[in-house]
Amino acid sequence: MLSFVYESTVFLGCSYGFYYFFLRRSRSFKFIRFFFIAILLIAVIIPFVEIEFGSSLPLFGSVVDGGFYTLVPVHGGSTLVSTGPVFSLKSILVLTYFTGFGLMLIRFLMNLIRLIRKAKQGILVKGEHGRIVLTEENGLPYSFFRNIYINLNIYERGEEVEKLLLHEGAHCIQIHSADVLIAELLKVLLWFNPFVWLINKAIRLNHEYLADQIVLESQSQDAYQLLLINLELANQSLYLASDFNSSLTKKRLTMMNNKNAGKNMPLAKIAAIPLLLILMFILTFCEAEQNSEVDPYQSMEFIANDWWRPILEKHDITPRAYNNFEFIFEMGSTNSIDENNVVTLTDAFFLIRKDEGAYAILRSPSATHNLESGIISGEEGILESYEFYQSDPEPIGQMEMKNFKYQLVENTHDISADYLVLYEQGKEVAKGWTGSFEARDSLVVITD
Repeated sequence: MLSFVYESTVFLGCSYGFYYFFLRRSRSFKFIRFFFIAILLIAVIIPFVEIEFGSSLPLFGSVVDGGFYTLVPVHGGSTLVSTGPVFSLKSILVLTYFTGFGLMLIRFLMNLIRLIRKAKQGILVKGEHGRIVLTEENGLPYSFFRNIYINLNIYERGEEVEKLLLHEGAHCIQIHSADVLIAELLKVLLWFNPFVWLINKAIRLNHEYLADQIVLESQSQDAYQLLLINLELANQSLYLASDFNSSLTKKRLTMMNNKNAGKNMPLAKIAAIPLLLILMFILTFCEAEQNSEVDPYQSMEFIANDWWRPILEKHDITPRAYNNFEFIFEMGSTNSIDENNVVTLTDAFFLIRKDEGAYAILRSPSATHNLESGIISGEEGILESYEFYQSDPEPIGQMEMKNFKYQLVENTHDISADYLVLYEQGKEVAKGWTGSFEARDSLVVITD
């Protein structure tokens, strides 16, 4: 999601900047139209395109080797304990995005339904360039695909109506509504992106230039401009429609009078295509580089702080109410800490990173973790040993314990239990009442 937002924003920002500085005053309206269609489609597609570029550089090895961690809450009173779902900055941003997305989608659908409903309720008249829908709605004519919506009283005016219908007919013939729909859907998806709104506005203005150009092929420019000036500026039509009148009338009049606008723009048109290709290459190359991380199941390199995530995915375990430490990840159905820095977990799950090649999983119905001493204790527990290279998440060793205490000290499991059952490769190898055990890798030494 973040990749989509970032890449779309950069691409749309650079593309709009090129239009604003090099194409905005050009009279190449058809070229500008297809330029906008291209950048809207590319903005949606580009996050899903990757250009493979080989690289043998590890992205995270230097971070781990240097021992850089931001979450190592095992010293003094500095602790990080999650007691359940909390509103982080990320969750707030996600909630804000989907709230805006939902509101924009409802707005879009409501306007679309209103247009369809008006087409069914209005009086239909066959027109030269589209189907005319006569309505009682006050306001100026507007079009949506093949439908031209116009007030019944305005339709009966005569010559002025012909110019209005010719203008709206140009929108219908050139299917400008398709451009508007694409732009509006992208605005729903990226409603927070200012460049989406600016491009949407520029597309509508370019549509007006195109329609004006069609009208002026058969009408007097002076008479048409006078009609524009005398028309009421109020706009009560639907935002999805192509409207005859707009607040940009002054720009339309200026463009009509400036016959030489954009004559010196051939280089800009030629440069537009290479610009889009370069932007696509840069952004898709960056995406491939970001995704060139080493598979955590095939390497001993870890991502700082998130070392536990690929292991949980491997075992199909969903994190809940968890605490993350440098070498221990723990969670439970309930998770609390007292004033003595002792964490109490129900349905306790401990993921213990022994070294870069092995890890262990300790499960217990109820357990405590003393953050000062690092001791984990409980009445019952099962300790399972794994290697990172295992394709099948089956333990290579297992211990069932009664009244146990566990501590990880310098890559060594210090375990004491009243009763212990040992398994290797799924087979029971020892059991009984015992004293203290010290476990290194798969070797278990009785130290009574």
